Amino acid sequence: MINSVITSKSSSYMCLKKITLMVVIFLMSFCQVLAIDIDKISYTLNTDTRTAIVTGCQNGVSILKIPHEVTNNGETFIVTEIGKSAFSGNTSITSVSIPSTVTIVNNGAFYTCRSLKEVRLEDGNEPIAFGYSYSGYYGSNPMFYYSPIEKVYIGRNITWYGEYYVPSPFKGKETLKEANIGETVTTLPQNCFENSAITKISIPNSVISIGDYSFSGCKSLSNVIFEDGDNELSLGYHQYTKQVFSGWEDVKVGLFYDAPLTSVYLGRDLKFSYRPFMSQDDLTDLTIGSNVTDISSISDLPIESITIPASVKAIK
Repeated sequence: MINSVITSKSSSYMCLKKITLMVVIFLMSFCQVLAIDIDKISYTLNTDTRTAIVTGCQNGVSILKIPHEVTNNGETFIVTEIGKSAFSGNTSITSVSIPSTVTIVNNGAFYTCRSLKEVRLEDGNEPIAFGYSYSGYYGSNPMFYYSPIEKVYIGRNITWYGEYYVPSPFKGKETLKEANIGETVTTLPQNCFENSAITKISIPNSVISIGDYSFSGCKSLSNVIFEDGDNELSLGYHQYTKQVFSGWEDVKVGLFYDAPLTSVYLGRDLKFSYRPFMSQDDLTDLTIGSNVTDISSISDLPIESITIPASVKAIK
């Protein structure tokens, strides 16, 4: 009796195992993940979603231009991600162009890419989410922390993925000398160009907000252009800590507090909590565009003469 029960349970278990295996095989026949190299770039292809994840590239590739899509056996796959540690340790890549279809750059994708000097985020309407380069006891490093980035083009909004905040991918790039922003960008993230070596920045009319600390530590930034437009631009702030009698105190000041500005073109109205050009004693070249209605942002500047257009309605 006992043996028959054991035999029955064993048969049931084997039957269930066979059914499970058949289901798995059935599902795999519809959804397969394939590893493949196409034009010196490695991918994993998902035959169910028709999407591709970049997983690396062959040695010796210097100029890396990731395509919007790839084709395998007559089927087209949209490139949507750069995989975890995809190019980690690569010393050949000097420039990378990331298409608008890529919406996620996973953790460690460009970890210790010590030859990478130029990054281009192609124009697009979907934001691109960056992970971190390396995460340790003291927090997460930005994506390009270990790369000597000199030039960037930002063609769409930048954000991060995951539960916890990750710094802007270009934060702390003291090698970064040139940054250009596309006309599909609507916001610059917190810390966007913090501690970079940029000398000039032009903000297109499409940008309606700039995050806190975006220009903190930009000791070479002398020329800022707010391009003509009707969209009001909301500015974040810079913060530093000073010692007071009772200890230490956080002080919030204008966004460009750290920058030695000498020239500004103001092409539209600015919204701010702290005057953006506070303590800019060398800022003597200021031009106001015909779309500006409020010039309260430029109060207290050491300007001897200025032409105020007829559009201006508020001077505070």
